[in-house]
Amino acid sequence: MISECRKRLDDAYRDYPAVTTFLVITILALLILVVSTIFTHGQMLYWTLDFNPKSYLFGDHFDSVSTGVDDPYSKWLVIYPPLITSVYAFLGWLTSDFEDGTGIDHAQALADSNLPVIVFLIFLFVSIYVFRRIIQRVLSERYSFSMTEWVFLAILLSIPVLYTIQRGNCIFYAIDCIMLFLLGYRSEKKPIRYLSYVAIIIAVNIKLYPALFMLLMLRERQVKEFVLCAVIALLLFFLPLYLYGSSPAAFLSHLFEYSSPTESCGSFIGMRQWIAGIGQEFFGSSLNAAGVAFCLVILGISIVLIFLDREMPFWQILAILGSNMAIGIGISTLYGFLYLLPALIFMLAQYSKWDSGTKYATVLMALVLASFPPIPVFKSICTFVLLMLMLVLSIRRISAGKSGAEDPVSN
Repeated sequence: MISECRKRLDDAYRDYPAVTTFLVITILALLILVVSTIFTHGQMLYWTLDFNPKSYLFGDHFDSVSTGVDDPYSKWLVIYPPLITSVYAFLGWLTSDFEDGTGIDHAQALADSNLPVIVFLIFLFVSIYVFRRIIQRVLSERYSFSMTEWVFLAILLSIPVLYTIQRGNCIFYAIDCIMLFLLGYRSEKKPIRYLSYVAIIIAVNIKLYPALFMLLMLRERQVKEFVLCAVIALLLFFLPLYLYGSSPAAFLSHLFEYSSPTESCGSFIGMRQWIAGIGQEFFGSSLNAAGVAFCLVILGISIVLIFLDREMPFWQILAILGSNMAIGIGISTLYGFLYLLPALIFMLAQYSKWDSGTKYATVLMALVLASFPPIPVFKSICTFVLLMLMLVLSIRRISAGKSGAEDPVSN
């Protein structure tokens, strides 16, 4: 029986090396998590998902619903863009007669009530269903239906996704919109292209970071469309702030302050937090300016290479952008690793050679999503190594192109 399983695994690796490697790593990690959870009487799962038994499930969602109807930007200093805040405010208005109060007590009451939880679960299930259909759409040309279902299940049971569900964070809605944009922005059909532009505008107004994906339009020389999307996204972002009694300057000031590393930032997920930890240990300062400068330099190099390296595979572009979004200049959290999902999915669908670069990238992305080890800094280090790998491969391609030598990437 063992030899038969090994033979099937060898056959699967020979035919589908990338997806087999990803599934083996994620399944083994999940099994280790299950076993360790049993032996620790559930404590390992609580620790893995950073779950506080005294708090309430879907806290990000219900906190946002509660603050959305109670002067979100002036009183509660909300850091979400106005579009998603308005959606939360609408949900709060729907349940305003259901539970009274404001702030944490109100959010707790909503989380303990049936109707608000049902509304959230509808949002959650729809977003997961859309993501599943997108995975099937991207992978169906290369893999069977059962194989795409295994990939979807492995992603669904990954730590970033489970943590996102536990927190009830809206990032999954943004991921759906990003994927719809990536599927359509290069389409020859104008209606599909413009629908993809709508998707990325919505994504930017759910989470700010997806704005980086709009650079892909410039890379495709869609300058007019880029300007149009940027203007609409900015208007949707800035104008409603005045309706909430705030201003762009006040919002950005608070956002920058909120994202700045402090002594309490102990997760060390982002590059700025790494530098802050070093600064606190050796210099008694968070070295925030140095952290911002370092992240901006990495981002600048990434963008330059994306535009210079015209031979860069599409999935490697997504890996560079997703890595910068996960551990770059913004607020780095465990669910931020979901920004690597587009790179993973398109890599599985589009890679042309199972060379060393693709092998390393597959293993690194699998480790980032894997259930074990459940250490955020380990996942951030894997993401940083992935980013450096993609940049090095790009530099080597550019150098090989200038010298007229054979592409050294696969060596």
